[in-house]
Amino acid sequence: MDSQRPTREGPVSPSVTISNSIVRLYRTHFGRGPTKTRVILQGDLVAVLLEDVLTTAERTLVESGHSQQVSTQRTLLQYALADQFASAVEEATGRTVRMFVSGVNAEASSASELFALEPEPGDDDSSRFDGGPRNG
Repeated sequence: MDSQRPTREGPVSPSVTISNSIVRLYRTHFGRGPTKTRVILQGDLVAVLLEDVLTTAERTLVESGHSQQVSTQRTLLQYALADQFASAVEEATGRTVRMFVSGVNAEASSASELFALEPEPGDDDSSRFDGGPRNG
């Protein structure tokens, strides 16, 4: 699958494609997207760091001492979206996601999405982590 989609300015990098897709999913399913996103691609690892992710209602709950409840709700929704997040990464990289881990820090209004990818064909590094099931 070609992860370099042409645009008026030229091909779009996998990092930009992943960032745009994850922000779009956040905006659609959480009611707003993050104001800052950073994607790190390193070998078989994709990390997506998101800042300023909470809605006004969630910020109000955190300010009134309910950060754990906000974190729990966010985490449940992030895992409910695991297949959509993974599909976005797979489309951008052309590789299969073998593991997904999600986290949120309500007090910092930050979240992270971590993806372990299947090794590239011909990559026989036996020291790789065997990530087990995708949702986990």
